[in-house]
Amino acid sequence: MSSAIGLDPKKPPVTNQKNQNCMHYLLFYDLATDYLERRTNFREEHLALAWQASARGELILGGALAEPVDGAVLLFQGDSPTVAERFAATDPYVRNGLVRGWRVRPWTTVVGEASISRPGVASAGKPFPVGSRCFDHWFQHAIYVCAIPPAARRTQFRVGK
Repeated sequence: MSSAIGLDPKKPPVTNQKNQNCMHYLLFYDLATDYLERRTNFREEHLALAWQASARGELILGGALAEPVDGAVLLFQGDSPTVAERFAATDPYVRNGLVRGWRVRPWTTVVGEASISRPGVASAGKPFPVGSRCFDHWFQHAIYVCAIPPAARRTQFRVGK
């Protein structure tokens, strides 16, 4: 019989040891008042840095906030906040004063295909108790999924057999 999340409770859960502590991190930028006027000189280098981080699987999404353009938010994933901190330290927007300040916050994502730690849902929509075998299997599965490229992720839920 399968568990409610489609894993066989008799088999040990599959985990990815390298990314066992995978987590999402939000990098917040507070932008200078003249950001829009000054960004042109640094935009190409900034975007190249961002696309490189994306290609490594570190940067998931990023962009400036609108109306007003006074901040930016970048979503990273990794084993520690170092991936986001390293990005900010090397970003030409930060180095050249277009960013007045920045901070990194861990983000516990629980909903959506790319979420890191989704609580399992048993039949009839009741959550698995934290610490139960089903919850533990689901949590370890979520950690494993973190290491799979987003385009390859296809999470399926089964209830019962």
